[in-house]
Amino acid sequence: MNPTALRFLMSCSLVFVGCGLDDQGISGVQGTVLINGSAAPEGTIIGFSNIANESDAFMTPVDSDGKYQYRPPKEIVLPLGEYRIVVIPKRRQTEMGPNFIAKDVPIPGAPASYGKYSEVQTSDLKTEITSSQTVTFDIDIVSP
Repeated sequence: MNPTALRFLMSCSLVFVGCGLDDQGISGVQGTVLINGSAAPEGTIIGFSNIANESDAFMTPVDSDGKYQYRPPKEIVLPLGEYRIVVIPKRRQTEMGPNFIAKDVPIPGAPASYGKYSEVQTSDLKTEITSSQTVTFDIDIVSP
């Protein structure tokens, strides 16, 4: 057998051996977000960043009831572990301008941030995801 083909087959077998049921990763997260006791505005972004490897990260928007839900695509495996969470306000929206041209405009009165909760370096919101089952993590913050 060709040595290059043999190396390729060996590396494929190593990949498949390492892909057992324990490697399924996160199946999803969901929850409710309260800011100063009220449901977070629709469009607020909730970001999750794996503390061990920040490139394992995802974001999801909050709906009109202050709820969020994220299910990764089947092709993406997000590892179990501890995740730092950020809450980012929606500050801009798209409006239809003259001649039906969409334009991006600021939302009047929208906060620039939710203080320490909007930065991954300063947010103290964390959750440990230890199961491939969907995890519920409710967020309740007080913003300056």
